[in-house]
Amino acid sequence: MSKPARQQVGYELELIQHGMEPSDWKPMSTVGPGVNEIRIHIEGEHRLFYVARLRHAIYVLHVFRKKSRKTSNADIELARTRLQEAFTDGGIEEMIRQKSRHDVFTDLGFAPAEAENLRIRSAMMRALVAYIRKKKLTQAQAAKLLRVTQPRVSDLMRGKIHLFSIDNLVVLLTAAGLSVDLKIKTAA
Repeated sequence: MSKPARQQVGYELELIQHGMEPSDWKPMSTVGPGVNEIRIHIEGEHRLFYVARLRHAIYVLHVFRKKSRKTSNADIELARTRLQEAFTDGGIEEMIRQKSRHDVFTDLGFAPAEAENLRIRSAMMRALVAYIRKKKLTQAQAAKLLRVTQPRVSDLMRGKIHLFSIDNLVVLLTAAGLSVDLKIKTAA
């Protein structure tokens, strides 16, 4: 996956971790119960199958580039197999203990400084999206409030994290009447 696509995957997974819906998703009952698909539309089409019915975890079953309109049987079968393996003999709990760093962006292979930057941008974007949804603003209303174009709001709502810098997000948060609080602590 390209870097912008991986950035958006991380953002979408963070949305789920924080109890929000991904920007573009649908259930994938053909893979198994509780499995959903996230659709990423950056530099082609990418898909991510995940299951989030687990205690304190999101399990990503399969991530792939989609080459045709229909999802291939091979991609569906691979995800089914991984789902089955994950739920046999405590497979998921063991994988979580061994592999997860509880940091989506680091798990996606970003260097520590870049992962931290993405984590901060993701938190800021989540706050803006939550604010827009809570206030039930249309994209046109949000654009007027934030003093940006409607397509820019669309990019925000669709999780296009690669299009937003920390500086830009501070400006947007301030325009929405939200404040940013920064806490710095020693890394664990």
